[in-house]
Amino acid sequence: MERRMDNWNDARLDELNRRVNDGFTEMKDGFAAIAAKGATKEDLAGVKSEVGEVKGELRHLNDKFDRLLHALMVGGISFGVTVFATLCGLVVTQT
Repeated sequence: MERRMDNWNDARLDELNRRVNDGFTEMKDGFAAIAAKGATKEDLAGVKSEVGEVKGELRHLNDKFDRLLHALMVGGISFGVTVFATLCGLVVTQT
């Protein structure tokens, strides 16, 4: 039987809460720095090109997943047909 670890869990949850709050503080500071700097057209153009690159990479990944799904479906259907044919052959030869 496992013993209860109330103190351990509470301390770990408190540590996690502190780390999450620290992360949000860093994020807010970063946004504030960006807002203070002010965005220029060049900055926005750079962001737009980076977003375009990310979209291209995601499309490439999507194509890979589509090919994987197709291969898994073909393999599964082939396996199912093989099992069905084997069972039919066994039934025919046993009767």
